[in-house]
Amino acid sequence: MGLKFRFSLLLLSAAFSLFGQKNTLELSLNINGVPTSIEVDNEKKERKVNLTSTYFWYKSNQIVQTVGGYQGQLLHGHYIESYPTGQLKLKGFFCYGQQSGEWKYWSEEGKLQRLENWKKNKLHGKIFYFKETGEVGAVKVFKKGVLKTKDKKTNKKPLE
Repeated sequence: MGLKFRFSLLLLSAAFSLFGQKNTLELSLNINGVPTSIEVDNEKKERKVNLTSTYFWYKSNQIVQTVGGYQGQLLHGHYIESYPTGQLKLKGFFCYGQQSGEWKYWSEEGKLQRLENWKKNKLHGKIFYFKETGEVGAVKVFKKGVLKTKDKKTNKKPLE
């Protein structure tokens, strides 16, 4: 093998190991009888926080939420809760301690009850509420945590 080829192989190997590292740690917990699977930020650096934002974090086998700071590992990645029977209860995603993206909630019988969309810990986008039959029963639209949809008949925002 030529020196150029070996050097290229070394660079390629270094790039894969650098970018292949996962910055999250997966944990399986049982919190008050609720089987929970989480991912936490595994980087050893302090994250900048907003003093008015809520953060979810993990420490001493507990998930804690505080406003304006944290003292543990921020939830970062998938979050899954199950019923004691093993049935899926809720599934969502955290981005450095804040709810983000799509969150789904199921009944103990396994029926989808609600689908929410989050951005930086605020409801953002359409929220679907499902009937027992599986059909969409209601839809609300939020923007940065503020309810935006109005009832077409009364032109008033629906009650929470």
